[in-house]
Amino acid sequence: MKKELVSVLILNWNTKQFLIDCLGCLEKQSYPSLEIVIVDNGSTDGSLPILCKLKKRKKIILIENKTNLGFAEGNNQAYRASHGEYVLTLNADTTFDKSMISGLVNFMKNHPHAGVMQPKLVFMSDHKKLDNVGAFQTWSGIPYYFGLYKNADNPIYNQDLLVYTVKGACLFTRRKVIEKIGLFDSAMFAYFEETDFCHRAWLAGWQCWYTPKVLVNHFVGSTLGHRDIFDYTFYSFRNRLKSYLKNFAASTLIVLLPLHLSALMLMALINFARGRFQNTQAIFKAISFNLLNFPEILKERRQVQAFRRVDDNKLRQIWFKNPRLDYYYYLMTDISKFQD
Repeated sequence: MKKELVSVLILNWNTKQFLIDCLGCLEKQSYPSLEIVIVDNGSTDGSLPILCKLKKRKKIILIENKTNLGFAEGNNQAYRASHGEYVLTLNADTTFDKSMISGLVNFMKNHPHAGVMQPKLVFMSDHKKLDNVGAFQTWSGIPYYFGLYKNADNPIYNQDLLVYTVKGACLFTRRKVIEKIGLFDSAMFAYFEETDFCHRAWLAGWQCWYTPKVLVNHFVGSTLGHRDIFDYTFYSFRNRLKSYLKNFAASTLIVLLPLHLSALMLMALINFARGRFQNTQAIFKAISFNLLNFPEILKERRQVQAFRRVDDNKLRQIWFKNPRLDYYYYLMTDISKFQD
């Protein structure tokens, strides 16, 4: 029986030191039906010539951007050039064994309502340390990153879990999900775009899952060092607020939005008191952006709500998991010390 085609989308932005290992792992996959689409987002580290050489020797679709169009649009470009029934957005800073793709496909086949999933992500430098196992929502609007930097052998992280959102470093989905709701919001550029996608998938009637049955090693933060702290903070907070305004039902927003804005004000105050003035400025700019662009966000909201199939009252039972208050303290200090 012919296997369904899996499209692997890889965004390269100055990840030269990881490319060969990642592509080598893909070349060794036991799953027989793969296509690889790579988008180079204006890299300046000499990785593009390597990709051009690989393209001649391997079956790789290569798209070259002159400038960095962001994680969201870069993956959207790759998706538009792909053809697979399944789509995997994969960071270049990952390695995995030969059964990885097969494991992802088998999980989807065994879970017909699963629209999005992620495998168990562990640190490349320490396989006993989790990246995370996805995230849940909280009434503060600050996601609860379950398993973030915890012991990978803990039994609570070694069972299949329904989650609010998975991580874009290794996000596996069905093409028909994307055809229905779109992939990433290009305007978000980077950060929180995968959560926005997962939220929309839930609204359209699909589920988001984490499974420990598939393991991927992740360097974690390979591109973060290239970003300015102001941009990182701004995009993170801007995109989160925009996503909530687009996706949550009014019955959820009426409670969550005031609490989230209060949390943002508190975080801005804490950053100001600590002398982190860039962070404070970025938070206020993120809020201002959503206020100034509110009419456009409302248009996007109408598009999202048009394909909604499930009420928030049902979804909140799965999405929301409110941690103890000390979670927020450890999130700002050392999250590995927080006990889930």
